[in-house]
Amino acid sequence: MTVLGPAQATAEGLEQGFINPPNAARPRVWWHWMNGNITKDGIQKDLEWMRRAGIGGFQNFDASLSTPQIVDKRLIYMTPEWKDAFKFTTELADKLGLEMAIAGSPGWSESGGPWVPAKNGMKKYVWSETRIKGGQHYSGKLPQPPTVTGAFQNVPFRDPLGIAQGAAPSHSFYEDTAVIAYRVPASDRSMRELNPKITSSGGQFEISALTDGDLATASYLPPAAVGQNMWIQFEFNQTQTFKALTIAAGEPAAMFSPVESNRALVGRTGKGLDGLFKPQFVFVTARQIRCGRVVLLRRRQQHYRPIRQKITEHSFWL
Repeated sequence: MTVLGPAQATAEGLEQGFINPPNAARPRVWWHWMNGNITKDGIQKDLEWMRRAGIGGFQNFDASLSTPQIVDKRLIYMTPEWKDAFKFTTELADKLGLEMAIAGSPGWSESGGPWVPAKNGMKKYVWSETRIKGGQHYSGKLPQPPTVTGAFQNVPFRDPLGIAQGAAPSHSFYEDTAVIAYRVPASDRSMRELNPKITSSGGQFEISALTDGDLATASYLPPAAVGQNMWIQFEFNQTQTFKALTIAAGEPAAMFSPVESNRALVGRTGKGLDGLFKPQFVFVTARQIRCGRVVLLRRRQQHYRPIRQKITEHSFWL
C-alpha cells in the first residue's frame, strides 16, 4: 500500500493541473471572420482544432481589411446566412466547452455602421475663430466651422488600412452648438501679426499659408539626406514668450518622437492626432523657433526623431 503525504499530493496536483489545466486557466484567442469568408465546415474545423490544442475560448471578430474572396459565397454581416452560421458557432462552442465572446460591432467602429443616422453617429467638435476689437458692438457673420468628415477640423477622412475598400463616407452632419466670446491678454498676438521671418532647409514658405487654418493643404518641406537636418525656422523682431505650440504636419503625429527635457521645457510627451503634434512645456522665451527632424534610414524605411532643443539663449528647437 502506498501512502501519499501532503507535500507529495500537492506536487502531483500541480503537475496534473499543468498538464490538464481548468478552463479558466486556458488561453483565449481572437478568431476573425474576414470579409465574409465563412463556411460551416471551416467553422467546425477551427473550433475542433482549438479544443484539441487546449484553447479555452475565443472572441469572434467580424472584419474585412480588403481580404479577397476565397469561398464560393461570402456571408455578409447580419444577413440571414451570416446569422445562421453564427448560431451554428454558438451551439458548437457550447458543445465543445469553449467560452465564446463577440465584438460589439463589425470591424473597428464599435458604435457605428451604415444603419446609424448621421445625427446619432460618432461626432467631433469643430470651430472657427474670429478676432475682433473689444469694447464695441460687433455686427457680422461668423465663419462657419468645417463640415468635412474626418478626424480633426477640415482634415478629410483617411483609410490607411483599406477598411472602407475605397468607399467615401456617405454620412455628413453639422449643427451649431455655441458661440463663445472671451477677452485675450494684450500680449496675445497671432503668428500672422508677429510676422516672423521664415527660413528653412529647403522649399519656400509664407506665413499666410502656414497660418490660414487650412489643415488639409500642406506646404512641402523637401526631405534631407540621411543623417542631415530638415527644418523650418521662425525668427521674430524681438523675443517672444510661448506657452503652447501646435504643429500641423502632413504625416501622422507618431512620426514625432517624445521630446528631450531641458531647462526651459518639462515633460517628455508630445500629444498628437493624425498629423497634429503638441510638445508639452511650461513656457519658452525666445527670438527664434526652429522645428526640425533628423532623417534616419533603417531596414529600408525612413524613420524620424526630433532634433535636440535649446540651441542658444534666444532660440529653441523642436
